[in-house]
Amino acid sequence: MGHYAAAIMAKAVKPKLSLWIYVGAAQLLDIIWAVLVLCRVERLSFNHDLPGSVLVLEYMPWSHSLEFALVWSAIVVVIARWSGSVPSQSIVLGLVVISHWLFDLMVHRPDLALWRDGPIVGLGLWDIPIIEQIIEIGLLGLASVVWAGVLEKSSNYIWPVVTFLTYCLGIQMLAQMLPAPTNATALLINALLVFAISTVVAALIDPYIRPQRQTILTRF
Repeated sequence: MGHYAAAIMAKAVKPKLSLWIYVGAAQLLDIIWAVLVLCRVERLSFNHDLPGSVLVLEYMPWSHSLEFALVWSAIVVVIARWSGSVPSQSIVLGLVVISHWLFDLMVHRPDLALWRDGPIVGLGLWDIPIIEQIIEIGLLGLASVVWAGVLEKSSNYIWPVVTFLTYCLGIQMLAQMLPAPTNATALLINALLVFAISTVVAALIDPYIRPQRQTILTRF
């Protein structure tokens, strides 16, 4: 859920794009990863002796190397421009995509390739679950405060912020309470389902956000 902090912040900065688009962009790399693992192009396994996440991400150069994260981000920018978004909106959307890799860099063990079959990196905060959770929830909270401030200054309701933040925290708590995964297919299908539900929740919230006056965050 921490990846959605980038989606929330982007919505505060460039509110004309729908929240569900930002939400999808924030999880695009994981969506690609899940599909590629299900298709046996990339690989994962489990090690239940590991602290924090039990995932062993053995091979994922097409979805999670820095090289291809930049490629997917560039593709999203091109599609956004082709669909009529202004350059600044398209760039912010592309930054949301690449933010996924940067957030992963903080928490993953060294399993993120800089380029396909290149050196792997990762700061490993998964191995310190309490700190990892504080950072993840903290980023969500900070982004939500910024978005709420933008909505309040534009005479808008802030309940969309509260609703989406509550949803994210609820999913995060549920994930912590569930037993560690043992079946890759079930894990990936559940992940794709959560990504789809998150996008739908964002789509349901977005129409109730009234048009905003320009602020210092939305002027550029």
